[in-house]
Amino acid sequence: MSLGAESIGPAPQALAKVTGSLEGHLLAAVQHQFTIPHSDTLDIDSGTALKAALVKKLPGQEMVNLNVTTTATESGATEVQVYLTAVEGLNEAQLSEFNIALISQIDAANAQADYWSQHYSGSQYFDTEGNTLSLSTQVSAIR
Repeated sequence: MSLGAESIGPAPQALAKVTGSLEGHLLAAVQHQFTIPHSDTLDIDSGTALKAALVKKLPGQEMVNLNVTTTATESGATEVQVYLTAVEGLNEAQLSEFNIALISQIDAANAQADYWSQHYSGSQYFDTEGNTLSLSTQVSAIR
């Protein structure tokens, strides 16, 4: 079976990037929430499972652990909770370690460039002492 050039191109995705000033604190944990209107489904032609939400760390991010939970709601949406932790904490110059890629295998989601930013519900940020920090998350499309 040969693959066409269009089948090996990068999947449409978004980047969630933590920004702001740590003011001398070390960032130890980030929790992002997304509520997306799609749920996992099957490709009718191939019978392959399609994930509504895939969250991945970017290459080279060894200092941060990633944990993702997805929950289907009664309305057919998917609640996505993304947990990023760095036990030792990271300084402001290391914030890019908390960047994540957001991907969907659902065509209807990929047709909207601002899909992930439109369905971003918010984030919380914690330092190594468990204090809440005032940072922000930028969600932008990358293709």
